[in-house]
Amino acid sequence: MEDFKRDAVLQITERGYPVAEVAARLGISKCSLYEWRKRYGKPVAVARDDDQAAEVRRLKRELQRVTEERDILKRMARPVRKGVVWLARVVCINVSGLKAEALAKMDIRAA
Repeated sequence: MEDFKRDAVLQITERGYPVAEVAARLGISKCSLYEWRKRYGKPVAVARDDDQAAEVRRLKRELQRVTEERDILKRMARPVRKGVVWLARVVCINVSGLKAEALAKMDIRAA
């Protein structure tokens, strides 16, 4: 009988069915079901705390994943940025002595 009561309470607390619907399906009074919920169900505050704790755990996992992805991208981007800056310096040094007409023919803009 205790299992029956606990299962009835679980339909309300965890599955979200209305008390009236569960009571009608099981052939019991709503008052009995409310009493069973008080006795066998988790307090509402505890249920909310469980939901919030689960959300916090999920968000922490997501933050860790995103942080790792960011770090990987940073490590990948460093050599590329250094290479681009180095190439830009070489290009600037190579074309600095040329006149604007020569640069225009090569489609290079002077800085």
